[in-house]
Amino acid sequence: MSSKVVLILGAGKNVGKSLIQKFGSDGYKVAFASRTLYPELVSAAAVSVQNDFTNPSTIKSIFEKVRSEVGIPNIVIFNHYTITYAPEENPVLLPISGLENDLAVNVTSFYAAAQEAVAGFDELPKETNKVFIFTGNKLNVQAFPVFLSFGAAKSASAHLINSLSIAYKQKEYKFYYTDERKANGDAIAYDISGDAAAEFYHELVQKKEQGPWLATFVKGIGYVDFHEMKTEFTPLL
Repeated sequence: MSSKVVLILGAGKNVGKSLIQKFGSDGYKVAFASRTLYPELVSAAAVSVQNDFTNPSTIKSIFEKVRSEVGIPNIVIFNHYTITYAPEENPVLLPISGLENDLAVNVTSFYAAAQEAVAGFDELPKETNKVFIFTGNKLNVQAFPVFLSFGAAKSASAHLINSLSIAYKQKEYKFYYTDERKANGDAIAYDISGDAAAEFYHELVQKKEQGPWLATFVKGIGYVDFHEMKTEFTPLL
């Protein structure tokens, strides 16, 4: 089966739709899993699976279905998220169940996907480009109390991506935490451009070497280094 397979975990009518269109137009076999299966996305993809990512143990079955129908994905994009808002003036009133849910979806399910992605990468030919992208935001470097649990999840996921980009560099498996910004570096908030994300993600997967794991980008420009986080590896003594 083809090794030009992209699996998009979380696909709605903005970034997910643009990713399906962009990679599909480049000859990829597109598979996606999403909480809601929009008919226009299902018709544009080779494989679609309903999943809300609240149960990390179900992630393996997504990869198994994709593998059996179109092959092992060499590009995996974790684009799903959930938010439980905290009271801005007293964020510790956020129920523990809200924190647990946000971590399960945004961290543990992502980690389960990374495990499955790496297992698949190990089986693909050495010359095949292998990339894992996590759709992030600025919450790994800037706190907003109302996003208490969401920010905790994004920070944990950023740490995981950074660690994986270091651990698998020798195998040439590439890992990115992407974050669309305004030109001045401010958070893009809710004004996310699906087309800009798709264009940038497609550029990332063309790279033969690991680029900066913290892949901040601006619509119409591409990657911009806002000098917010150390990216090199310092061995422990």
